[in-house]
Parts: sequence; structure tokens; C-alpha cells
Amino acid sequence: MGRRITRHWGLKASRQALAAGLALFAAAGGFAQARESSAEQQSADAPASKARDPVPKDITVWAGQIQQNYPKGVLNAGQQATVMVRATVDPAGKVTDCAIVTSSGFTVLDHAACDAMRRFALFSPALDEAGKPTTGTWATRITYKDSRPQPIDPASPSPTTV
Repeated sequence: MGRRITRHWGLKASRQALAAGLALFAAAGGFAQARESSAEQQSADAPASKARDPVPKDITVWAGQIQQNYPKGVLNAGQQATVMVRATVDPAGKVTDCAIVTSSGFTVLDHAACDAMRRFALFSPALDEAGKPTTGTWATRITYKDSRPQPIDPASPSPTTV
């Protein structure tokens, strides 16, 4: 059986992944609400800020690509490890840098997560207050899980049928 990467919040279906990605974006960025509140406080004469953080594009596609590029042989059957990464997104929407925020405990998985983000992740870039593309950051968790069934322990009693 193959190994795969699943998003921490459970990438099992495209709709779930998209909804979870957007929810994670809102939680990780959290800046949109703060900007809306500050915009309300501005006088009616001042133009509203168009600033926002990067927004993932086609997250289900590139999450699948990350899954397909899982480094095999790192985890044992049934094991999983989660790494949190922060990607720097340039004004063109490309990931130019990636940092490990919280390690999975496996260096090879940590590096694979950042390599995959640089290779596959696509974004609409962050916007400055005037609405012009600018550099921004986006954070997420990637959970690597070995989906092979765990081996049966021959010392354990087998189930009986009646």
C-alpha cells in the first residue's frame, strides 16, 4: 500500500480540503477581520484598504501533488508526523521561501514539506493597501501518514468466531 500526505485537518475529499484550506487560511492569516475592523474606524472620507494576505489557488490540486511526492520509507506502518510550515509568497503568487515553524521530528519530512510547497503551491498574491500585489506569508500544517496496515502481532490472540 502507498504512503500519502494528508493535511492535518483531514484532506479526504476535494470539498473538505478546500473548505478546510480556506478555514486554515482565515485562522492562520486572521488579518482580514482586523483590517475590516480598522477600516470601519476610518473616516468615511478615507479610502478603504485593499490589503489582504496570499490566497491559495487550486489547493486540492497541489495538496494532491504533495501527497504523491511523499518521501517513502520514513515512517513505519500506521505512523504519522505533522510539520507546520510558513511559506513566503512573492507578488507573482509563487512560494519563494519556506520555513519550518514546528518540526515533525523527521528532518527528511520537514524538508519534503517545504520542497513540495515551493514546487507545487500556487497563490493569488498578497495585496498592499492600494491593492497592488506584494510579498506575503501563509502558514499551514502537513501531516504525513503511512497508510499501510499495521502488522499483526503473532503473540496476540486471534479473534474467534462463533
